[in-house]
Amino acid sequence: MIKVDNFVVKLRAYPNTEQREKIDRILHGLRVAYNVTAYEITKGNPMITKQDANNPETRWPDFKACMKKEWLNWLRESYNLSDIPATALSSSAYSVFKDMTKSWENFHPEIVGKQKKTKKGKPVFKLDGTPVWEKTEKPVKLPCGKWQPEYYSNKKPRESFTVQSFAHGFVFKDNSKSVYIPVTNLGMIKVRGWRYDLKYGDNQQDFLEYFSNKDLFPRGKALGVTLSKDNCGDYWIVVKLQTVWIPDKSKTEKKSIGIDVGIKDIAITSDGSKYENQHFKKKEKSHKRIINRKVSRRQGWSNATFRELHKSDKSLQPSKGYIKAKLKLSKLEKKIARKRQNYNNVVTSDIVTGADFIGIESLNVKGMMSNHKLADALSDAAMYDVLSRIKYKAERYGVPVVEIGKWEPSSQLCSNCGYKNVEVKSLSVRSWTCPKCGETHDRDVNAAKNILAMARKKK
Repeated sequence: MIKVDNFVVKLRAYPNTEQREKIDRILHGLRVAYNVTAYEITKGNPMITKQDANNPETRWPDFKACMKKEWLNWLRESYNLSDIPATALSSSAYSVFKDMTKSWENFHPEIVGKQKKTKKGKPVFKLDGTPVWEKTEKPVKLPCGKWQPEYYSNKKPRESFTVQSFAHGFVFKDNSKSVYIPVTNLGMIKVRGWRYDLKYGDNQQDFLEYFSNKDLFPRGKALGVTLSKDNCGDYWIVVKLQTVWIPDKSKTEKKSIGIDVGIKDIAITSDGSKYENQHFKKKEKSHKRIINRKVSRRQGWSNATFRELHKSDKSLQPSKGYIKAKLKLSKLEKKIARKRQNYNNVVTSDIVTGADFIGIESLNVKGMMSNHKLADALSDAAMYDVLSRIKYKAERYGVPVVEIGKWEPSSQLCSNCGYKNVEVKSLSVRSWTCPKCGETHDRDVNAAKNILAMARKKK
């Protein structure tokens, strides 16, 4: 067994009709609370903003005040938010205002600002017609009047909230795949997908055996539980656990591995193993095209005529046929994503469990996706997802992972003698023979070997 300090279990939830309605009301209430609070901050409401010590005319957001009783009572009385659990509003770790704090701290003005080139050719961004800063990849913390928050809407709804649950209240029924989880304001919610192979605590005990221990948890163990609703209308619960033991699936023979990722094969290792790209998105392309045509023909946001009509008549709503077609499209995209996720999990587990050292390369994902000829194939391959899964699984198994630079010429170097062949830069070259030593290389396997050699030097 392998010890994992922080572990999450994602479960499919099956709330009853009353619980579904209540979850929807909570999500709507959180959307209202977030939008109203963000708007009041931009207007400089003295209840949730503070004055700048050096400039009395400038005010800054006070997110701690947003979680205090005075502001929460005003929200509840003004907008009838009595259904929302207190933790989702006032918790310093889980509340909706914690998300707002992150949004403000990670604000990138170039996304919403107006770009204008100066005489020097450097882009300068303006808000309200006033030059503020030059283009930067770093987030900028702005005073209330200049911050432009992203609001939730019908097109971009609030999808999740986090509350506390108590582990000793979990109910496991004999000979049943279902588990019942107690959730604040909602009661017991039925879920499926529990990991029965997990053990807990230093003594590797079963779930209830460990969390019902009154010597360790005299008042019960509080767990963070996140409820969410996806765009297919399905409900999910994520349970956050600590000190978890997972099964050790390590192979008996281990070796150092360099990994190159690509489009034809999603992972190529330095020992010559290749994991084929299943092209889940490409296989459903014709099916997706048919549904997209239905969506664009029907009266909804994907229809240009509807958008023009909506500008003059704000009461106009998407048709039932549009909503039905959008649901079909969402379910198809979810099916593709889950197939890819499952396959990537199998591939990365097979790689990590047989390695004692892993070398990988950094990826310039933004730069690669800017190539419109490759963007669709790159998104289907999900190379970044493969590398990120390798990283976290390697951390669990105690396997060191070393990243080489994103601009290293791993494909152009001969792994045998080190000769650099600049002609290999083109993606059309799939194999080549070294002019210096005569070694014939498979492009991807050679790159994986070079990644391993560079990673060892960097270690």
